[in-house]
Amino acid sequence: MIYNALSTRTLLLATAGLGFAAPALAAPAHVILTVPAGARLPADLAPTLSRWRQAGEISDVLWLSADQREGAAFDTFVELDFASEAAYRNWAAKDAPQLRAPVEIHPVEAVVHGETFPRDSNHSVFQVDTFNATATAAEVADYATHYVKPLMEGERAAKVVMRYTMYEEHRPGGHDRAWLLTEYRDPSAFARASSVAGTVAARLDREDQGFARLEQTRARLRTPGSLTLSRYQELPPPELPDLPHYQPQAHLTGTVRIYGSELKNAVEYLARGFQQYQPDVKVS
Repeated sequence: MIYNALSTRTLLLATAGLGFAAPALAAPAHVILTVPAGARLPADLAPTLSRWRQAGEISDVLWLSADQREGAAFDTFVELDFASEAAYRNWAAKDAPQLRAPVEIHPVEAVVHGETFPRDSNHSVFQVDTFNATATAAEVADYATHYVKPLMEGERAAKVVMRYTMYEEHRPGGHDRAWLLTEYRDPSAFARASSVAGTVAARLDREDQGFARLEQTRARLRTPGSLTLSRYQELPPPELPDLPHYQPQAHLTGTVRIYGSELKNAVEYLARGFQQYQPDVKVS
């Protein structure tokens, strides 16, 4: 299974010089890993990904766990970012063979993307939608650019959506699959999302000819797939055996106020770690 997915990606790269249209975002490269619903999560998966990130084999990792009782398409969803196609090829040759069943590898192309900074994904609600494309790659790209992106940007402007990415997975036989990853600010924003999306769609239908056209034809471009609600999880911290352990030099009291960026969701973890040594300091 792993080598079939990787060889498909290699074939696509080899045929790129034959006149096929390049994806909207050719670099960086991306891979989605999934562990199917009901399958046992390999105990070494999270530490392995953490080690790859620390070593620079991958540039970033997004780890999601399914957060719904029934109908989830997966138990675990992981998105890997690579700085370049060359970095992806190096990983595919050297590191990917370390992954074993039930981990499934899906090389994908990012078609449209948007995100808001700063944000703390620890409080977010994630939704992963899939659908099977029944149209050409050009028609799917048109749908992503003139329908998905305006709709998502409208929800992002309303401060409901914090990040979205639509990926296209090329599969043997031409039956491509699309993945739409959406991050909602928090449970309250997720509860308002349907209403906000309806308002944005109604406005776009009046004002955007491309959106209005696709509103009428999008049903023929795809067949429904799955929808899985998920929650964000941090990878294990990197191993730093040579780093001296922190030893408090004084007992502190008072308040520490933190301003600015969320530091890739690390602020809450840093605060908790600090308070283990200084329990009388309030962090806000």
